Amino acid sequence: MLRLFAAEFRRSALLMRRYLGNTVGGIIGITLVFLALFYGAQFISGVNRFGDRLDTLVVGYTLWTLILFVLAEVSSDAQQEAQSGTLEQVCLSPFGLTRIFVLRGLANMLWMLCTNAAVLGLLLLITGVSLQVSAWVIVPVIGALLSAYGLAFLFGSLALSAKKIQQLLNLVNFALLFLLMTPFETMGPVVRAVTSVLPLVPSAEGLRLTLVQGQPLEPLQVMVMLLSGAVWFGLGLLAFRGADRSVRQRGVLNSY
Repeated sequence: MLRLFAAEFRRSALLMRRYLGNTVGGIIGITLVFLALFYGAQFISGVNRFGDRLDTLVVGYTLWTLILFVLAEVSSDAQQEAQSGTLEQVCLSPFGLTRIFVLRGLANMLWMLCTNAAVLGLLLLITGVSLQVSAWVIVPVIGALLSAYGLAFLFGSLALSAKKIQQLLNLVNFALLFLLMTPFETMGPVVRAVTSVLPLVPSAEGLRLTLVQGQPLEPLQVMVMLLSGAVWFGLGLLAFRGADRSVRQRGVLNSY
């Protein structure tokens, strides 16, 4: 397992170095999209500033970009392996497809967090927003990553069968933007209870509480975030393993 993780980490490092320009371009592009969306809305509405909402928007948008990176990882890897004709070789390895993709996700996580930190740094520099960073931020980040990888494996299971699901991912990305930007914690207890079962919502709430408001998390909030992330991650792995067995049995693993 350690050798496999080391190999995947070396693979991700080589890809990052080889396509460094693409990574830098992605960081700049994501930052420009934020400026176009929110400062364009500021110009159209005639409002000179967002008030106390700008820091919330920065946190929500940064979390959304991190989720985009994670969601595209498993499904795009499955599609690329199928296109290059190496998906069958990965499945027939002694480690198995699910284990390889899980360790690949762990290996890529460091680079994703670094890229996302660069995006957040640029947004803070441009907007002048200051966030209240504390150790509590680790909890919602872990919950968000678990939920995001769970969703990534859910869509990865679709990619194993359908091979191309990019348009579906685009629709889901906009739905997630709504979930991450909406402050459900300011609504009634019934709405909060219903939305707490949705993926990423508890973690987005935790990030707003810790980074924007500077509040410590309560034990119940910590439990809900981690439990939600673990449940969605488990569901994603189960779906991916089921899809792996299904495409093998139907003989369509390497078809494209």
